[in-house]
Amino acid sequence: MNQFSAGDTCDNPPTDDGCCACLQNSDCNDNDACTNDTCSNCICSNIAKASWDQATECCDAATGNECTPTVSNTCQTAACSIPGPPGRGVCVTSNIADGDPCTGDDNGEGATQGDANPCTYDDVCTAGTCAGTDINASNIACTTEADCLAATDVGDGTGATAASCQAGLCNCSLIPKLTVVVVNKDEGKDADGDSVCFPSGNPGAKIIARIHVGPATTPINGGQFLITYDPTCLRYNSAVGVATNCTANPADTCYGDQVFGPVVNTTAGTIFTVVGVGFGVGDGPAGNADMVELSFTKIGDCNECQICFDSNNPQNTYLASNSGQRVNTDPDCSQLLIANNVVTIDVPETSKHNVDCDATAATVTWSTPTVTDSCGNSTLTCEGEHQSGLTYSQAVAMGGGTIGVGFSNFCCTAHSDWCDKEVTDCWTVEVNDETSLDVKVALSPSAQSKPGDDLTRCIKFTLYPNTIQAPTYFETDLDFGGVNEFVGKAKDVVKIGGHGRWDCIVAWDQLHTLRSCYLFDDGDCVDGVLHASFEGDPAFGGNWLISGNLDGYKKSGPTPEGASLYVIDIVDYVDLVATWGTNYGTGDTPCGTAGPHGDIDGDGLVGLSDYTFISMNFLTSMKLCCGVQGLPASATPITEISVKDLRLQGYSDAAKADLNGDGMVNVDDMNLFGQGVRPESKNLRGVRKNAGTR
Repeated sequence: MNQFSAGDTCDNPPTDDGCCACLQNSDCNDNDACTNDTCSNCICSNIAKASWDQATECCDAATGNECTPTVSNTCQTAACSIPGPPGRGVCVTSNIADGDPCTGDDNGEGATQGDANPCTYDDVCTAGTCAGTDINASNIACTTEADCLAATDVGDGTGATAASCQAGLCNCSLIPKLTVVVVNKDEGKDADGDSVCFPSGNPGAKIIARIHVGPATTPINGGQFLITYDPTCLRYNSAVGVATNCTANPADTCYGDQVFGPVVNTTAGTIFTVVGVGFGVGDGPAGNADMVELSFTKIGDCNECQICFDSNNPQNTYLASNSGQRVNTDPDCSQLLIANNVVTIDVPETSKHNVDCDATAATVTWSTPTVTDSCGNSTLTCEGEHQSGLTYSQAVAMGGGTIGVGFSNFCCTAHSDWCDKEVTDCWTVEVNDETSLDVKVALSPSAQSKPGDDLTRCIKFTLYPNTIQAPTYFETDLDFGGVNEFVGKAKDVVKIGGHGRWDCIVAWDQLHTLRSCYLFDDGDCVDGVLHASFEGDPAFGGNWLISGNLDGYKKSGPTPEGASLYVIDIVDYVDLVATWGTNYGTGDTPCGTAGPHGDIDGDGLVGLSDYTFISMNFLTSMKLCCGVQGLPASATPITEISVKDLRLQGYSDAAKADLNGDGMVNVDDMNLFGQGVRPESKNLRGVRKNAGTR
């Protein structure tokens, strides 16, 4: 390599014909005290100091000083002063915002508590220090201990566990709970955590239990315990100390390593043991810790075992403070060990169905019932029976099949060989003698207006099995438009009473439209549901309901009667005039609405747009199908009728429709209406009245 020479051009990387980027370490100084600067083979390198752990430490580039961010309590955070690259800057400690929950140890109070005091709740940070509200000073009313836990809860469902209900107020007692906790349970257990499987479920399995001290308001250094167990179910093995977070030095002066005795009576099933010495030397934790671990061997298979403190001799069970003073405790004898397994069956929910279209029964399927056995395998058998006495096969009970009209009861039984246990669960399937019809109905549009959105109309349906048998008819309310449908269109699944095979269906808004019909084919029965569609312009093969027919209300049966019911004619104009100007407030006409009802477009008001439907569709006939090959001879459209005949038909104010006053209602009157003449102006100058005949 060449040395530096004045005027030389340096290549990068350097070559024999160029010059070096550096000759010595000082040429590579990056002014960062946190790196080691070296020159090697004419190339500089600046590598972080080996002593600096960039993941956990900070390093000051100006001085090279290294430090580890630390906090003194749960209301502080620590970080390096320079954001960006990890580990840069000096260590800075900051306080968490005042009022924020402490996020320190559980300490028996719940995950958001952090002041290590089980007699406070809602612990929050103030000026970098964690402190909570004193339970005893809060005067929280209670009836049971559960009230105190709920009242002092901080959001995680546990609350201040040291609180109890005393004389109607929540009080943080100085008496810590003392319990026995089994630590080697298998995962199989019920919702309360009481029922367990011993390992492998066989005699000889080990049961490990620990004596646990609940939250206390004074440090606990030791104690003595009288423990009872069932010698026909458990055989005692040993008792050893459990290591704890004692602050004493040496640690063996705390109860973690000091267990004396025990005195065991294997016939009576009692254990007396003392734990902890060195009083006044070290500090024990403020409860919420394990003290002694007990080992037993399981005897028998499916019997129950119990381990607890002898509540009949409380003088033999107590705790001791650091100074050796007796601390009363509340011993609990609720630990029941159940050797039985937990068997759970998951069966389908009780359900209701309609018969399939073109069938007299329903095809019903459900998820296969399952069984879980916490200690092994259970055999599952299922069966079912119809209310008639008919029994179903195992295959049907397990997954479904053809189910008859009425009630069918199904049950599954799980048998566990482990403890000769049987569990049964049942469900019911109800099939109604009704057929589901998935129907779409559209109202004919108009150049001037459309049916309003979210409009309720009563639609009458008539189903024809053939041209000989009597039809089935029913009516139902359909909602047109709305959020999920187009204006003037309805889609719903409605129920047809009974079952059968139908060839044709008629739909009809008797207050406002002509009848229309739909012919079924084999593709209209899908998954047991019948499908029909009344959509599209009849002029192009569709079958929407043509609006403008107002006199359908006169007929209640399945088939129309009289020529006027087949055609939009002069009688529909008369019905419009009879309700002209009426403000219904809403265009809804649910089933039971009386006719005539001239609000065709569904805006709630009988106005010119409604007349437009009649004039545009004047003399339009209903769609012919469902056995109707043509309009009867008597069904000639009525284009003219006398006021006298209208009154005989029940139109008491028929003269309102006779705008020219000639005693006849016909197209001439409709033309006058279209020219702006209204029913209130029927006495026209220069028009001769006659006797009402022509």
